[in-house]
Amino acid sequence: AAFILRRAIMEAEVTPLSEKITIEEIAKGEIEAPVILKEFVTYLICGPDYRRRTETKDRRVKAISQDIVFSATSGKKRPRKHLQLGLALKSLTGSRRIIELLNRMGHCINYHGVTEIETEMTYESRNRSQYTPYGMDLVETVGTGVAWDNYDRFVETSSGKDTLHD
Repeated sequence: AAFILRRAIMEAEVTPLSEKITIEEIAKGEIEAPVILKEFVTYLICGPDYRRRTETKDRRVKAISQDIVFSATSGKKRPRKHLQLGLALKSLTGSRRIIELLNRMGHCINYHGVTEIETEMTYESRNRSQYTPYGMDLVETVGTGVAWDNYDRFVETSSGKDTLHD
């Protein structure tokens, strides 16, 4: 069974991220877990009774299937979970250690991959004329309010050295 699943993973279609990375590409990932792998993991987790399938179990099946693809390819083929989790962790925590820890456990791409994707997405967003978030419907009859704020950190130092003002 392992060799059949591995062959399916290795032969699965890969769509590398373009040089002009968009959020749509991140949402799709570079590879989708093969159907045979998802079925195997579904039966492993849920058993033969389809009534035991729940939304939570389906979500876990997708995550575990993507972890298997990422691990079997040594991180060369990056499913959506691994791209999205790395980007989300960098945005939420800014911690390189957390990203590297989860990368070593096979749950997300490495820190350098995250920063590379962030940089490319930033360049691409500057080239677009629209700066609204992905998925936001722009309708002429609906108004939108935008607020900006400062992010200050370590502002208590007397010299002002090692402070961040964004």
